Amino acid sequence: MPFQDENNIPEVECIECGALVPMSYLKKHISEKHGVEINPVKRQHTLDWSSLQSDSNDKEHVDINECDENLPVPVFMSDTSRYHCWKRSMLQTEEINAALSRASGDVNAAAESLLGVEDDEDVEIVESSPTSSSEISDPKAAIAKFRKLEDNPPPPSLNDIPDIELRKCISELESSPNDKTLPEDLKSQLEPYLLDAGLDPHNQDRKFPVQGLMLYNVINKRHLEIEDICKGVEELKLITYLSKWPVLGDLIFPREHERHINLTEFQEKSRFEDNEENKLTEEFFYKYLDLIHQRKGAGLMELCSFWTGINKLASSTNHESMLVKFDASIDLPIVETCFNSMTIPSKFDNFEDFAKMMDIAIKYGSKGFTSI
Repeated sequence: MPFQDENNIPEVECIECGALVPMSYLKKHISEKHGVEINPVKRQHTLDWSSLQSDSNDKEHVDINECDENLPVPVFMSDTSRYHCWKRSMLQTEEINAALSRASGDVNAAAESLLGVEDDEDVEIVESSPTSSSEISDPKAAIAKFRKLEDNPPPPSLNDIPDIELRKCISELESSPNDKTLPEDLKSQLEPYLLDAGLDPHNQDRKFPVQGLMLYNVINKRHLEIEDICKGVEELKLITYLSKWPVLGDLIFPREHERHINLTEFQEKSRFEDNEENKLTEEFFYKYLDLIHQRKGAGLMELCSFWTGINKLASSTNHESMLVKFDASIDLPIVETCFNSMTIPSKFDNFEDFAKMMDIAIKYGSKGFTSI
């Protein structure tokens, strides 16, 4: 149980110095004691700091117009103005209680969450420090585990590649000696992956395509996908929308413990194409829904994300269904998220084989938009 001060505000251990600090003073403590600056202004609006001045003789005033969001903006203020600025940045009891509730009582997790969120008016300050004028730090950099992960990222492994077929190809390629010719079927399977990664399909050195495919599929390709998502988010003005109404953030990006899908509603949304020959596979599918609903791990939310691209069902007023198709020539299910359509394998005669293929799909292909 964490220590609490007289106002019932939990104290959390500062990761820089180890001191116990009330959560409401955590931002101030990190900034004052350890020189971790607050971020530059993030939005392009006129900021008037005159409201921070309580002393009528204090003539110091700063207006910031159309700030470049990529550049830090030094703000010089008198002691009086600085005091009110810090007072404004200190956290309120309601904020702390809300963060503790979201973190299920975990004080450290709540502190990390509070350090990572912006102030009420979406305004952050950079003060010029004579001891570190060239160093601008982000409060999130104070979180040690993120620092460590950023400085020493783990090397990519086969398990980091979401494409199951590509994993098999790379595994075969690694085990194949350089002095032996690759089988033609393996060459034909690898060729589209190599061309997609911009690699020479005729290179005889086995290490070259293995390393190139790992680097591209684990890092470079995902960077491109994330950049594409960011571009779409920017075009939709989602960030601007959420900056004006941050309370809606949890509705668009719900936290893990807030995500829940009702089994009955999921079954009602599922619609099968007319095919009398696939009644057994249809039974397997309903049995699989019941299985993943009861077990821990990948479940209905992941299946919904794999199927539709988002990890929650459409509202009950939206009568759009999710279509299930059948194909006896495939091993793994295939989805068309834009059409809420999923094609499942109908070649299996026993439920265990069917469930195994479905598990692979939702485990490695269930990162929908709201999971990013």
